[in-house]
Amino acid sequence: MRTAVIQSFMNTNDRYCREYVVESAGRGVACRTAEGEWQVILHSASAANSGASGQYSPAGTGQDQLIDGYVHQVMQGDALTAEAEKAAISKKWRP
Repeated sequence: MRTAVIQSFMNTNDRYCREYVVESAGRGVACRTAEGEWQVILHSASAANSGASGQYSPAGTGQDQLIDGYVHQVMQGDALTAEAEKAAISKKWRP
């Protein structure tokens, strides 16, 4: 299974988070804990599979809407740029 990061961002608790999609397994959000581990905060198996039947599925419906709403609620500022994400990785995701 492939995992792809959709976006990385800082949440309102000053923790790094990443929105991700796992091929054929779902979409979700994981955030760094104080101990430096990634913790899945929200995951939806149906979000990645919506539209898998070949039928058109508009964005922002069903479980996608739940995840999008959560990200919008907890994201502090904008998503990290590629440069900011590289810097965060080089610092081992420590703010």
